Amino acid sequence: MGTCKMNRVEPYAYLRDLFISLANGHLSKDIDALMPWAYAQRTSASRAHRTICKRST
Repeated sequence: MGTCKMNRVEPYAYLRDLFISLANGHLSKDIDALMPWAYAQRTSASRAHRTICKRST
């Protein structure tokens, strides 16, 4: 949870995404993609994309 806080990630949302990824068969060789800092990058990119899409409509 400390790593989530350091990366400005909401712990519940991160854990929910983590467990869904694991249940869907996430490959163990790509474990870095499951880390809180990777989650923070994905969610910030997703937010940026939504903001751009809203502005263009």
